[in-house]
Amino acid sequence: MIGAPMAALGAPVPLDADLVRRTYTGVLGESRIGAPPPGDEEQRAHVAGMLRGQVQVLLGVLVDDVARMRGENRATAEHVILKARCLLVVDLVRARTPDALLDLALIVRSLLALHELPV
Repeated sequence: MIGAPMAALGAPVPLDADLVRRTYTGVLGESRIGAPPPGDEEQRAHVAGMLRGQVQVLLGVLVDDVARMRGENRATAEHVILKARCLLVVDLVRARTPDALLDLALIVRSLLALHELPV
């Protein structure tokens, strides 16, 4: 995927970094208190959908950022982008398992951190 994902009528999807942080923190938890319980199947499906959408949005903005990165930052970004794309091909049934949610949340956190790096 090259460029930002498109919303209705061709408008770019905006990146809401605060919402992204709240979403992945809801899965990963806080360092002081640990991860929350994974929730029931319906809750996990909802969170998986949100995380997958956030991966798509972040991939769109990070692809542009990578072109300006150098050294280890660029190598790390390319690795995380590859892993993120692999997670997006996981079917929706497996994507809502607790382990898959952790993988998605970690990738979302990584994508956002890389996007926020000064280039």
